Amino acid sequence: LLCLFPLFVAHMRGSLCCAIIAGFFALLFGIGGGCAYVYLPGYVHDMVVEALAMETPTSSSFDTFVNSSSKTSIYQSFYVFHCTNADDVLASGAAPILVEKGPYNYLTTQWRNTDNISWRANATVEYTYHETYTFEPGLSGDLSEDDVITTLDLGYIGALYRARTSQLEIDALKVLIDVSPSKPTLFINLTIKELFFGYNNTFLQELKALGMVNDASVVLFEQDDPSTWADGPSAIYTGGQAGSGLPAPPSNSINQMTKWRNMAALPYWNTSYGNMINGTDGTSLPPGVSCSDQPHVFVDTLYRSVRLLCQESTSYEDVDLLRFVLHPDDTLAASINPNNAAFFMEETGFLPTPPAGNAPLVFSKPHYLDANLSNVRVNITPAPITRELYETYLDAEPHTGVLFRVHKRIQLNVFVQSWYNTPSSVVALMPTWYPILWADENTALPSNLVDTFKRDVMLPLLLIKYGGIAAMAFGGVLVVLALVCFVCCRRASKSETHHVFHTPSEIYAERLNLLQEAE
Repeated sequence: LLCLFPLFVAHMRGSLCCAIIAGFFALLFGIGGGCAYVYLPGYVHDMVVEALAMETPTSSSFDTFVNSSSKTSIYQSFYVFHCTNADDVLASGAAPILVEKGPYNYLTTQWRNTDNISWRANATVEYTYHETYTFEPGLSGDLSEDDVITTLDLGYIGALYRARTSQLEIDALKVLIDVSPSKPTLFINLTIKELFFGYNNTFLQELKALGMVNDASVVLFEQDDPSTWADGPSAIYTGGQAGSGLPAPPSNSINQMTKWRNMAALPYWNTSYGNMINGTDGTSLPPGVSCSDQPHVFVDTLYRSVRLLCQESTSYEDVDLLRFVLHPDDTLAASINPNNAAFFMEETGFLPTPPAGNAPLVFSKPHYLDANLSNVRVNITPAPITRELYETYLDAEPHTGVLFRVHKRIQLNVFVQSWYNTPSSVVALMPTWYPILWADENTALPSNLVDTFKRDVMLPLLLIKYGGIAAMAFGGVLVVLALVCFVCCRRASKSETHHVFHTPSEIYAERLNLLQEAE
C-alpha cells in the first residue's frame, strides 16, 4: 500500500508530489531501519540481562539457580584404568599395561540449599552448592558399580607423599610398611563404588591407630549432605543494582563469582594472580559473549580460574552457538607461560592440585591430550580415538550466555616416583604419570527448552535484525522511486516550457493567410 500510495498521488497531482512523498518515506524507513539495526540489539541485551537477573526468590531464573539439574539431565561419565600387570610392575619395574573401562554413567543432581541462600546489598547472592550421584545401569551397558579393578593405592601413596619432606619419616613409614599385617603395595583392588565414593584404607587405619594420621578414608567424589556441610558460602552477582551508597557491580557481571566457600581470594597458590577468583562457575557464560572474548570460569576441581577460547561457530537444533574450549596458554609449562608459575606447572598439560593437598594428584586432559609425554610410561588400550572425544567444550548461545551443550572432561593422574615401592623390593619403580580415571560431565538442553528459547528469545531477535534490514532496503527502493519521479517531473517541466500551444482560431487564421498568399 505504501508503494502504491505515491503512484496514486502522482496520477492525481503530478510526479513532483510523488517524488516528495517517496522521498519522505525513504527517509523514514532508512533512518528507522538503521536505528533499529544499530540500537535495538543493545536494548535487547539489556532486556536479556534484566530477564536473567535474580534479585528475589520470585525472579524467573531462581528455580533454575536453586536446582540446575531440574530441567535438564546432567550426567557424569567415568572411565577408569585397570592395570593388568601389577605384579610385573612391582617385581621388575615393567611399564604398566592399562585397559580403559567405561563409561560408568551417573545422573548428577546439582542444587543449592534454599536454607542457605541470602541476598546482599552489593547485588550478590550467597549460597552453598551440593551434588549427588546416582548410578544409571541402563546407560552403562554391562558395567556395574561392583566391578573390581586394580589401580594405585592412593592411601599408601598419600602416606608417603605427606612424609616427602622428611627422610626420617619416610624411613619410619617404610619400616611400618614391611611389618604391616595388611602388606600394602603400590596397587590395590577396589570396586568402582569404593574408588569413586570412598573406602577405609587398611594401611591408613593402622597409621591412625598409631596417631600418625587423622583420617583413614580415601574419597574421590563426595555425596553431598547439606546437613553436614561445613564450608562457607559462595557468592555471585545477581545482575541487579547495588544498594544506596555501595559501588555499582562491574558491567555485564551477572553470574560472575565474587566468593568461593567464603573466600574472596584463594589461599592455595604462589601469587595473587593465581589466587584470583574470576568468571562464572561454568554453568553459564556472560550475556552478549562474542568469539573475540576470552571469558573466565572458576573450576572448583582445579581450585583455580581458567580462560576459555572461542574455537568455532556451531549450532544445536538450528540455534547458532559459539564453542569455547580451554585456552591452550593455561596448560603450558611455566617455562613457556610464566603466568603458570603461580600454579607450579612444571610440565605442559599437567595441572597440579594445591601443594597443601594430601596426595600428589595432578589433572590433565583425557589420554594426556596436548600434554608433554616425556614422563608418560604407560601403555593404554584402547588407544585414543579422536580429539573431540577428549576435549572440553562449552557451546554457548551468544545473546544470553546460556549453555546448550556441554562436555567438561578431565583426567586424574598420580606421578609414581621410583621410591614408592616397598622396602623389601630390590627393583626401583619406573617414574611415570599414571592415570586413575577420566570424567566427562555432559549435558544438552532438551528439545522443549530449545523450542521455548526459539519462541521467546530467538524469534524477537530475528525480527529485530531482519526487520531493520528490510526497512533499510525498502527505504532504498523508495529513494530510487523518488529519483525516478523527480527526473520525470523535471523532463515534463522542460517540455512544457519549450512547446508552443495554438488555439483553434489561431490555427484557422494562419491557414487562411497561407491560402491567400498562395492565390
